Amino acid sequence: MDTFILIAVTGIGLGALYFLVACGLTLIYGLMGVLNFAHGIFLTVGAFVGLWAANTFFKNGSTIDYLLSALVGGIGAGLFALLMEQLVITRLYDRHIDQALVTVGVALVVGAMLSGWFTNDMRMLPSPAWFMDAVQVGSANIPKDRFMYIAVALFLLILFLVRSEEHTSELQSHVRISYAVFC
Repeated sequence: MDTFILIAVTGIGLGALYFLVACGLTLIYGLMGVLNFAHGIFLTVGAFVGLWAANTFFKNGSTIDYLLSALVGGIGAGLFALLMEQLVITRLYDRHIDQALVTVGVALVVGAMLSGWFTNDMRMLPSPAWFMDAVQVGSANIPKDRFMYIAVALFLLILFLVRSEEHTSELQSHVRISYAVFC
């Protein structure tokens, strides 16, 4: 039974992570009309920037250091995304097939460059001790990060549901998805 609980919570956590990525893709396409398949590489660049910041400036592994390195990584990912948008995407508005091809190409090239520079060896971000612990549910030990994925995804889902009820027609015109998707 403990294996079932562990697999179920891990599966829900992975589904929550996929939901967060899908929200990003949906919002970018809906609001900007851009088919950007380079979201994963933005996250990867942000992860490497955050890792660099953690290893250079925030070495303690405390909660504040963890949050600051995540913030620096997020800013790095945002700056890289802005650079890509200004240099590549703006020239391809209203050309969806070209957007898809170019963003996939950028993702492949930048991914290969990062693999060459940093290798594909696993690296651990210095994390707070509470984050690395596990919670015991029944007899299963479940890592706390799974619960964080689920909590963030639920928060965003509730935010989208409330926002869609308040601004249904505005949301439909901007995001271009029907209200039925949210219900």
